[in-house]
Amino acid sequence: MFFIAFLIAMVAVYYLQRHVFFSDIFDRLDYSAELETREVYSGDDVYMYEEITSNRRLPIPYIKVNTELPRGLKFRLTERKNGDIKDNLMQNVQSVFVLHGKRKIRRRWRIACLKRGRYNVGSAIMVSGDIFGMKPVSKTMTADEGNVLTVLPSTVDLAEKFISSNLENGDILSNRRLLSEPYLRAGVRDYTAGDPMRKVNWKLSAAHGKLLVNMEEFTKKRSFNIFLNMNTREIERDPENLCDPTAIERCITVCSSIFEKVLPEGIPLRLISNGPPPSSDGETGLSNGDEVGEKLFFSKEYEGRGDLRDAQRMLAGIDLSLTVPYDKVLDHIASNPHHYCEGGGLVVVTPFIDERMLNFYRVMKSKGTETVFYVTATFGNSTYNTDECDVYFATDF
Repeated sequence: MFFIAFLIAMVAVYYLQRHVFFSDIFDRLDYSAELETREVYSGDDVYMYEEITSNRRLPIPYIKVNTELPRGLKFRLTERKNGDIKDNLMQNVQSVFVLHGKRKIRRRWRIACLKRGRYNVGSAIMVSGDIFGMKPVSKTMTADEGNVLTVLPSTVDLAEKFISSNLENGDILSNRRLLSEPYLRAGVRDYTAGDPMRKVNWKLSAAHGKLLVNMEEFTKKRSFNIFLNMNTREIERDPENLCDPTAIERCITVCSSIFEKVLPEGIPLRLISNGPPPSSDGETGLSNGDEVGEKLFFSKEYEGRGDLRDAQRMLAGIDLSLTVPYDKVLDHIASNPHHYCEGGGLVVVTPFIDERMLNFYRVMKSKGTETVFYVTATFGNSTYNTDECDVYFATDF
C-alpha cells in the first residue's frame, strides 16, 4: 500500500514539475542576434552578438542551443593548447546551460566570411525539457529577417596574378590599362620580347632595319563592358549545378578586381552575364532582345569610385547557375555589338578559352571592337594559339 502511494506521489510530482517548469518555456523565451557590421569582404571576420532572454520568473532547468551558420560562413573558435593558439572553423556550435528566471545570456561569436554572397544569419535550434530531462522538445528560433550579411568579393592584383599569353618570359609583366586605343598612335618604339606581332609597324621596321612597335595611347573616354562567362566547361550537363563552381568564384574575383581598377578612373562599366539577375538591391533589367538576349543579365552602368561598392554588392548576389550557353551568347553579342559594346570594348572573364572565343575575337575586331580575355585557368592548360589577341592567363590564384 505504501509503495502504491509513493508511486502515485512520484507521478504527481513529475507532472507538477513538468507543468511548472516546462509548460511555457518557448512562449516566454526571446532570441536575437546582432551583427557588428552587415557588409564585409571575403576573407574578413565579423562579430555576431547572440542574446537569449527568459521572461519567466522560474528558471529553465536546462536548455541546449545549436547555432548554425549558412555555408560560406564559419565560426572561428580559438583554442589554446600547450601554449599554442589554434583557430578551429566550425559550421555550428552547441552549448548547454541553465537559464535563471528574468535573466539573459549574451554571447559574442567570431565569424569567418569565407565566400562572397548574401546570408541570412541569426538562427538557433533550442532544445529543452523538465528537470528530469524527459521528453525534450525543440524549436527553431530566428532573429529579425533583416539580419542579412553581405560578403563582398575579394580583389587581386591583376598584374601580379595574370600574365599575357604573348609574353615569352614569365617575369615580364605589363602594368597598363585594360584596353588601349589602337587608332590613336603615340609613336613607335623598339620591339621587346612579348610584344604581339600584330602591333609591329612593318613599314617603319623595313625603313630602319629593325622591328619597331606602334605605341598606342590610352584614353579614359572609352567605356567598355565585362562579359562574365558562367560556363565552367564547353558543355554544362546541369545548368543549375555547374561542373566547377570554384572556377566561377575566381572569375567573380577578377570582375571585382576590374571594377576596383577601372571605376576610380571614371570609366563607365557594365556587367553582362549568362546567368540570372543577382539577388541584390538596385539591379534590374535583362537585356532587351531576342530569346537569347532576354536570358542575359545586363547590369546598370557604374562610373566613378562612388559606385564601386554598389558594383561589388551586385557581384556578391550572383547565383551560380546558367541561363544560356556561352557560344549562343557570343553569337548574340557579335550580331549586336553596339548594344553590348557601345563604348567600343569588351573584357571577357572566363574559366577557359577555346577556338569559338578566338573566332569571336576576329569577328569583333572586324567590327571595330577590341576584346580582351581574362582566363582563370593557367597558360599550360590551353591548347589553342592565342598570339593574335590579348589573352591573360592566371599564374597563381
